Amino acid sequence: MPFAIHSFMIGTDDQIRLCHVFYGATKHEALNHQKDHARECPYYGPALAKGEVIDIEEELDALPQPEMDELLEFLDLMDEEDEEDGGA
Repeated sequence: MPFAIHSFMIGTDDQIRLCHVFYGATKHEALNHQKDHARECPYYGPALAKGEVIDIEEELDALPQPEMDELLEFLDLMDEEDEEDGGA
């Protein structure tokens, strides 16, 4: 089942600094993407290791296609007017 991990990085002021979303065809694949990124990123990796992130896991019906209209619809960001016209 497709999977997403929404990983929110918390700053020293206890505010959300950024959110990464790791997608995979399975939970295992999404976790691997997260681990790969943590190894390479000098900010996210240490924050993850110190427990300064909040992860929210989500099972998805399907992964979105890499097309603007599909991504806007997937993120529920498409305007009502755009939906009526059939696209952005």
